[in-house]
Amino acid sequence: EMVVTVLRRLELTSTSTDIVLIGGIAKDPYMHEQLEMRLKANYSQVKIVVSEHPPVYGALHLAMK
Repeated sequence: EMVVTVLRRLELTSTSTDIVLIGGIAKDPYMHEQLEMRLKANYSQVKIVVSEHPPVYGALHLAMK
């Protein structure tokens, strides 16, 4: 529901959009599969991507700026 809310508010429902998974949800094959299946049912242009970096990477990257 949170992903769909963001897609709608940012008006990305009809645009090719990457959804990046990070942390525990990215490591759980069942969660990844379920999320992808449910999103693609209504938003076929969405692409699920698993981050190559741990969650702390983004915080460190922002802090260094």
